[in-house]
Amino acid sequence: DIFMKLYKRLCKTPNDITEFAKKIIDCFNRIANILRDSGIDNRTVSNNTNNWNHIVIFVIIMWVHNDDLLLVRVILYRILIRGIKKAKMTIPGDVEHDILEYVSNGTHYNNLITSILDGRCDRLGMISSIDFVKPVFYRYLESNVGGNMHRKCGSIERLVIMKYCHFRIPKMFMDNNLHFEHIIPFSACNKTDVKINRIGNLFPLIATINQKRGNKHIDAYKKSINSDNEYDKYLSLYDKIIPANAVYDDIISHENNTCKIINSNKYNDMCLLNESEYIDIFLKGLGFF
Repeated sequence: DIFMKLYKRLCKTPNDITEFAKKIIDCFNRIANILRDSGIDNRTVSNNTNNWNHIVIFVIIMWVHNDDLLLVRVILYRILIRGIKKAKMTIPGDVEHDILEYVSNGTHYNNLITSILDGRCDRLGMISSIDFVKPVFYRYLESNVGGNMHRKCGSIERLVIMKYCHFRIPKMFMDNNLHFEHIIPFSACNKTDVKINRIGNLFPLIATINQKRGNKHIDAYKKSINSDNEYDKYLSLYDKIIPANAVYDDIISHENNTCKIINSNKYNDMCLLNESEYIDIFLKGLGFF
């Protein structure tokens, strides 16, 4: 029904039906390619309640704006809002609902489609604003960090960190088997209330290097490899993520072969700096800067 309304709105004569169908199919193909190339899992984008409504909105945005980056921003924003709401946290800016939230009201979608077609959808402009999206991104990371248990990174966290790697790390290193490593060892959280799984405490590390540290000082990486080794060059690429020894030592103690966080405020400061670095690079790839 929505596609028929769209056809009547966009096509001037009945003879346009073939071109209309071709353009709809082209939009479908571009959306599929965007999801694949961006690394976003389709299951993360939607839920079983309103997949069809998502597709309709994606197609209309692609048709009207012909902008792949805008669609990626819409999809990303949808994921962030869903994650925040799932954690029952407030959304920065007091946003009532996201552009793709399921609403059992046909009038809602008719009005939304009309506003997109007429170029009056203010939410699309908000989604393209760095001042609006960045606080939402931080709130999502805060809501999705989980407890202090071993867990796999969520799809967005993985995407953010790996996009940073693709921007900063030469391909020769990306071809290695990478593990997400804790800067401050996981075992240090045992007697603290810090969130040890924050992405600001994570970075991808070549597996063969990762095996050399265990719960030792962060400097164990450098001591375990030859300074002329290419792996040393790999670690140097994370100079904005891995803290200097002085900063590290203010956060954690390794006395008596036991690692313990001694300053949770400085731990959080380190995470915030790293998360800002990760998010800025990620958003830069979406054309926000």
